[in-house]
Amino acid sequence: MKHIKKRNIQTQTIRRKRNTAIELMRIVGCLCVIACHINPGPLKHGVAYNSQIFITCLIADGVAMFWFITGCFLFREDFNYQNTLSHFGKKVGIPVGIFSLFIFYFYDFVISGASIFESLNHPLSDYKILIICIAKLVVPIKRSGHLWFLVAYFLLLLISPALNAFALYLRKSNKRENIFLALSFIGLTINTLTNNVTFAFSHHGLNAMIPGAIIVLWGDIFYRRWNKRPSSAYFHQLLVALVALVGIVCINVARTAFQHRAYLQGLDHTVALFWYSPFGVLVTLCIFILCTSSIQQNAHPRLESIICAVASLTFPIYVIHNFVIDMLNTYGIIPFIKSHLLHGMSGFWTLCFILCTATIIFLVSLTVCGALGNLFGIFATKTKHNKSFSRIR
Repeated sequence: MKHIKKRNIQTQTIRRKRNTAIELMRIVGCLCVIACHINPGPLKHGVAYNSQIFITCLIADGVAMFWFITGCFLFREDFNYQNTLSHFGKKVGIPVGIFSLFIFYFYDFVISGASIFESLNHPLSDYKILIICIAKLVVPIKRSGHLWFLVAYFLLLLISPALNAFALYLRKSNKRENIFLALSFIGLTINTLTNNVTFAFSHHGLNAMIPGAIIVLWGDIFYRRWNKRPSSAYFHQLLVALVALVGIVCINVARTAFQHRAYLQGLDHTVALFWYSPFGVLVTLCIFILCTSSIQQNAHPRLESIICAVASLTFPIYVIHNFVIDMLNTYGIIPFIKSHLLHGMSGFWTLCFILCTATIIFLVSLTVCGALGNLFGIFATKTKHNKSFSRIR
């Protein structure tokens, strides 16, 4: 009886923590990351096109969404540092390590057409480079450069006790939170206006972790404030969702205009296109509002199950999607789509190409990750929605 009671309490805890709207945001973020990696880009022969810049802006903030979601769940009064690092090691470190070994030894065999012996055989210099890169917190494996996020995430977890203390300090006063939000936004704005000279943010180590920590704190603040708001009518929530959608479009229009002018100063002036710009933070906030307003608390159970089950695999999808892109290129699928949909620098056809290709990559990656979870338990964790799906909090 006690066992059943304890199990029911644990189940209720899991259900309280799972938020369908946040899981939807997780899926949107994953799709944006994939779209970024197959985007033809805003330039052609050194010429910037407004339609291409706008599309690039629309899909630029997947990483910011991941940081924001982290902030929704990371900080708490009973924060446990050991459990946090242990969870990262088991749910992130081990699966990514297995995948990295697979890429290191079998990538050339699967993608490049090398023999299995050639793929497995690495000179001593490759192992030296591997060790040096790991020591520098650089991902050395082929087609795994996107895993910089996990390195920055790990660095953030290393300082998470200090961040947790700071978040709890901010919670004691709305004024403190507002001052932090204002100062951090001003800092991001200054950095963007100076073309990243002020803080030199990047996709590496501390230079990625610091802006990530800022967005994580934004996620904590706005997630709590949103949950404290009084419940409203269905029509009112749809109206809020519509305003958020208009906000996403308007912010990215302003971002496009800013970036077009920045290109006139030099083609390397691209800070506004990155997630650590003030535009990225505002768009992420609007997407959060859009998702939380669109998904009602009493949404259909089947819809909730589908969203949560798919979202539970966004982490492994993120890990393997570049490998899937290479496979689809190797077998001619992406080149086929590109030849039929990409016509010059037309914004409409570029958007069609990105939507079609990103959806295929996502679905193929989802299928592979689901199969690995069911067959071998890789990336797998039991949830009330699907017993073999995994998720990162």
